[in-house]
Amino acid sequence: MKPILILSLLISVSSLAQKTDSLRATPAQPARTGYVISQQERQQMVDMASAPGMGVGNVRTFDQRYEGLRGTPYMFPYWAKGYVVLTTGQRYDKARIKYDAYHQELLITQPPIRPDSILIDRERVSWFVIQTPDSNGAILFRRFPDLRAADANLKNSYYRVLSDGPHTLLQRISKTFRPASYQGTYSRDVRYDAFDNKTDYYILSPDQRLSKVKLTTKSLLAALTEDLSTQKAPRNLDDLRKQTVGNEAQAAQFVKDFDGGSGTPSN
Repeated sequence: MKPILILSLLISVSSLAQKTDSLRATPAQPARTGYVISQQERQQMVDMASAPGMGVGNVRTFDQRYEGLRGTPYMFPYWAKGYVVLTTGQRYDKARIKYDAYHQELLITQPPIRPDSILIDRERVSWFVIQTPDSNGAILFRRFPDLRAADANLKNSYYRVLSDGPHTLLQRISKTFRPASYQGTYSRDVRYDAFDNKTDYYILSPDQRLSKVKLTTKSLLAALTEDLSTQKAPRNLDDLRKQTVGNEAQAAQFVKDFDGGSGTPSN
């Protein structure tokens, strides 16, 4: 009887170990690399987003119905190639970048020179470029410390530059955190936390005024002509009104055409 009892105990302990060691890789779950988000990182994301200082919901208790975290606070969930230029002119070349769109923060690493990741003070960053196959080329982000906006969050953001000139078409890529809601009588039965993508577009005028726009002819033209007293009316204003805008490329070209057509009509 004793050998049978010992064997039963060993089987129970082995079974318990398999259930608790959920982070270990299995054939169905390949080993993670340094360029993807680990389960531990995902848990840290939830903890940070759920913290009282983050302005997100109350602290949540976990039960077996919880399905985990969907999405990531980063623009890309891996370390992307790129480089960073500081306001002093110093460069971080051949860097690996993670752009935290939820907190509007920039993390970099430079293996093997700088194997650990560092968080760069936002006020020190002038611009940076992310190069990744997902983006079909290089993506340029800039800070505009002198822009005029009532919302402090807009002043402390990074912006993707879609069209640069007297008027600049900008894209703000951010994330929102949506906590799980499956406890209580009136819950929405959403059993997972999620980071959702949020994209907004703006026109930055020559006087650094920021105006939110939609990618339509009417919205862009309203922002571009909001204060013609500080600029010359474009020669081709009537032609611009006839253009159709429905995507980023068309919007960028529209802004370029507006600036390129500015001037005093010749006699």
